[in-house]
Amino acid sequence: EGLGMGRERLQFIMKETSRCIKCYACIENCPICYCVECSTKKPYLVKPGQIPPDFMFHMIRFAHISDSCVNCGQCEENCPMEIPNTLFMHAQQVELEKMYGFTPGINMEPPVLAYAEEKVERKRLDDTGSDQIFDNVFKE
Repeated sequence: EGLGMGRERLQFIMKETSRCIKCYACIENCPICYCVECSTKKPYLVKPGQIPPDFMFHMIRFAHISDSCVNCGQCEENCPMEIPNTLFMHAQQVELEKMYGFTPGINMEPPVLAYAEEKVERKRLDDTGSDQIFDNVFKE
């Protein structure tokens, strides 16, 4: 089943991800997820101690690893709710490839977001010790 385009794509992704039970099997089994602190738990996106809304959780995850996912399928293979994560990730990667000419697992350069994220993560961890990524990225 294709994803469609625009609103149709968005509605399909929202419908499929609404089954998510936040077991985090997709994150725990992903060879690409290595963050010190999970991007799906940032306090400016999700209040501390609360579970992220279905769509928000998946959009954060897709955005965070779309430039480095090699489509191994572990997120989908281990999902008890059978959410087609690899389909969503592949569709996003097709768009990234069109925009940036980067294909994860083929290009040997660091992923598109690697430089920005590394700088921000290092600042947060080395200088502040807190989770103020949003402030560090957008301050003037």
